[in-house]
Amino acid sequence: MAMETTLPQTPGWAKFLRIPRPLHEPVAVALLLLALALQILLGSLESGMAYDEKAHISAGVTYVATGLRRLTLDHTPLGHLLTGVTLKPLAPEFDRNRYDALAYHSHDTSGMMESFWRANQPRYRQILLVGRIPFMALGVLAALYVFLLSRSMWGRWPGLLSLAFCAFCPGQVTWSRFVYMDVPLAAFGIASVAHLWWYLRGRDARQLAMLTVATACTLGTKYSGVFVLPFVFALVLVPGEWLGLNGLAWKRRAAHLATLTAGVVALLWAMYGFALDPRFYTRGIAGLYATVPPTFRFYLAGQFDAKGFWDYFLVTFLIKSTLPTLLCTAAVLGWFSLSVARWVRGSAEQRGRARASAVMLGVTLGPALLFFLLTTWKSLPLGFRYLVPVYPLLYVAFGGLGKLALERVSLTPRMLLAGLALLHAASSLRTHPDQMAYFHELIGGPEQGILWLNDASIDAGQNLPRLAAYLRGRGNPVVKMTNFGEDVPEYYGIRRLPIPMAEWDGTPMPGLYVLSTQTLVYGQLEARERAHKDWLKTYRPIATIGGSYFIYEF
Repeated sequence: MAMETTLPQTPGWAKFLRIPRPLHEPVAVALLLLALALQILLGSLESGMAYDEKAHISAGVTYVATGLRRLTLDHTPLGHLLTGVTLKPLAPEFDRNRYDALAYHSHDTSGMMESFWRANQPRYRQILLVGRIPFMALGVLAALYVFLLSRSMWGRWPGLLSLAFCAFCPGQVTWSRFVYMDVPLAAFGIASVAHLWWYLRGRDARQLAMLTVATACTLGTKYSGVFVLPFVFALVLVPGEWLGLNGLAWKRRAAHLATLTAGVVALLWAMYGFALDPRFYTRGIAGLYATVPPTFRFYLAGQFDAKGFWDYFLVTFLIKSTLPTLLCTAAVLGWFSLSVARWVRGSAEQRGRARASAVMLGVTLGPALLFFLLTTWKSLPLGFRYLVPVYPLLYVAFGGLGKLALERVSLTPRMLLAGLALLHAASSLRTHPDQMAYFHELIGGPEQGILWLNDASIDAGQNLPRLAAYLRGRGNPVVKMTNFGEDVPEYYGIRRLPIPMAEWDGTPMPGLYVLSTQTLVYGQLEARERAHKDWLKTYRPIATIGGSYFIYEF
């Protein structure tokens, strides 16, 4: 079933570096993974605490230290285990008596988190960086799986094409820097799809075991990880002959599915500390988004609505994906539709080839589409990060375009795809280290992003270190400031005062003002509902920091 191809010729970079032909592919893979790792690490070193890290890191440390889960129970525990195990050698301090009391006073979770970070303030930056290590590693692992799966489906050069897109994906780069669960979900999700594909090709017991582990990790990372289950269960059970893959008697298929299910349940139970509650996995679902006030108004393209927007994630995908990603996505969706049509209605000669293409594209596009629909249906419109798991699946499908290009005599399709990959990389790198605020060129880039989105699409409170560096360059004056997030400006030497209402609504006094995007976005709403000045429309900032802080001088 694999469509193995060879590199069309020795690449120019390999000739220049005098790399032997057998090493062309591994060197290219290593360089692309290194480029991704450096983007992640360097950006993380410049970032302070992002909003949810306050909860996730304290939850991980306390869970690993005590074996009891009492913080952030509305999340599945695998990410907490990863950061907690990584931080265990540092032995972060926390009040164990207060933590034990959460069994009876669960409303004190916010106070417990505050006390954790106060106790560890001298090692604040160290704990942040070390706690992020497994998440950075999973970002790179996701890219490696993209390459391996694309290569096994389409060939060597297409595999490198897929990896190049993944290595410079703004969302992948950004959210690998923080203790958030979206990149781990992307990594385990693509791993599940990869091992499912390799299992279907050979029905190998080792691949079944790896599929079991990857599926359990996907479910243990976020509740939205359930998107893999319909594909895993259906494709393990369906006769392989229907898809042009290796067949297996139905009793063996049923036995494999039963083994996989039992293994996934057992691994999940272990992640939950062998909890005695039979609803150990589903109980936390009720607490999802419980902290969002019912009157909160969500934001999209200058509009505010307490009910959200049905097209929020579609619009977000269309404006925060690179233009080459959008073009290639349209191409693979069109190709998939055409392949399905030819499989069903084409000639006998067309059906075999169309089936092969439709199956390989469907293995990745199917889960990507299901995840997108699940996210649109259930996730609150609070940020681009929820869409990150879609991209590795799409990038594997892009490898199919590389396979089509190699089948053409003309070099033009290959040059076009290589050009798109380079444009994709350049478009992302031009915003480094501010890929969180990435918006493509037709939107106007990061400078115009605030007119479309807010929250974790631009600002998770991570840019205080860079703001502090800017202010030090100005002599570190006292600033009038609004801040968004859980990080503490004073930890970075920032000297601040609140903005008096008379200056917020009326005439600012001489000096520097630092406003977060959250303040500016919801300042628009205030201006519509009461006598308030809309700073976003009224004043022009002298600088922006990471797309999330707007600096005004009067």
